[in-house]
Amino acid sequence: MATTPANDLEQPISKQDKKVCFVIAPIGSEDSATRRATDGMLDSALNPVLNDRYDVEVAHRISQTGSITQQVLKRVLQADLVVAVISELNPNVMYELGIRHAAAKPVVVLAESGTKLPFDVATERTIFYEPDPMGMLELSKELSQALKHIRSGQEEDNPVTRANKGIAALASTGPQDPTTHIIERLDRLEVQIARSWFDLKNPNRSADISRPPTGPMQIKGSKSQIVSFLYEIDEFETAMALSEKDEPDGEISISIMPNDTPYTPERVQEVASSMGLTVNWYY
Repeated sequence: MATTPANDLEQPISKQDKKVCFVIAPIGSEDSATRRATDGMLDSALNPVLNDRYDVEVAHRISQTGSITQQVLKRVLQADLVVAVISELNPNVMYELGIRHAAAKPVVVLAESGTKLPFDVATERTIFYEPDPMGMLELSKELSQALKHIRSGQEEDNPVTRANKGIAALASTGPQDPTTHIIERLDRLEVQIARSWFDLKNPNRSADISRPPTGPMQIKGSKSQIVSFLYEIDEFETAMALSEKDEPDGEISISIMPNDTPYTPERVQEVASSMGLTVNWYY
């Protein structure tokens, strides 16, 4: 008698020898502009390119009964290929893209021209398209080219896999090993380069200050708040040193030079403000 795996996510989704491509995209309600845009892209651009090699599935066209959440997550984790349409920066789509990155499996990211990509994915390979008939034709051609670079079993490169490699590299060295310091500095350099690229691509984004500070920034708040803040901006050593100090959990202040963190001054102020801390800039 056949048995069913205890965890539904373990059940295979492949059909015979044909591979599966799962499309994660904003769905919207039936007859909404979002649903029409997604269905139009599927039928005019994606299916004609993918159908020869893949069974193409999307959440709102799954006929299988049961938990739609389980079905979606199973496909995000198991599908041979995922195509992620992040045009509307839909929270569900971004969440599922993050899961796919963690699974370290092939994904092709699509976005409508003009989409302001979040920093975490701004430097990743993205195919931009125009939402018109000619744009769909151009998208089909670019998607076809992207498929040529997908190899079964190849090592995927994305923000999560890169972070895991960094963690593994640090774990293989001791805290006093010069290699540890080099890896940490390279990680920060990568962040700074990525943020600079993001700023160039988004010149009109709002800034919290009119000009970059040249002096230190003073952060005021409780000890526990500031420790959490330091961890949030990757100042791990400073955070650990402060947490070990025998000080009452009243209001304290610390000074940070903007260039000593891997983040822009605007981002540091944004993080501090979101945590209820007071920030003073010195020029």
